[in-house]
Amino acid sequence: MLVFYYLVKNLQKFLPEAYIQCSHFSGIKGRDAITSRQFNGSLPEQFDAVYNFILSQLNKSFKIEGKFRQVVYEVPPVAIREALMNAILHRNYHLNSSIKIVIYNDRIEFFSPGNFPGPINLNDLQSGISYQRN
Repeated sequence: MLVFYYLVKNLQKFLPEAYIQCSHFSGIKGRDAITSRQFNGSLPEQFDAVYNFILSQLNKSFKIEGKFRQVVYEVPPVAIREALMNAILHRNYHLNSSIKIVIYNDRIEFFSPGNFPGPINLNDLQSGISYQRN
């Protein structure tokens, strides 16, 4: 257990590419950067920091429900959570590359190192073929 704790707390020492690069660009294409940050640390620390960063970059509005004001994000936080969790959990940590997340005015792109598992390729995605890797 102590070895696992040491690995988790010192992740970049053993896997220097195990970080997440986030960039926010203006417009819907190009590279006019508004902000860019690199997130290091354990995987749970990276998840929390990146999730909060993405939400901080999104437009938000408010709606009143009874006595309470509720924040409404332009992209549902549950969708951000799912995409980010998938990028972290299903990436190939043997590849010499980091996770990259790019925010544009009309979309968020997640780039996670690795390929489809097993015999699956891009053409198989709509056919219902699945392959369990882990």
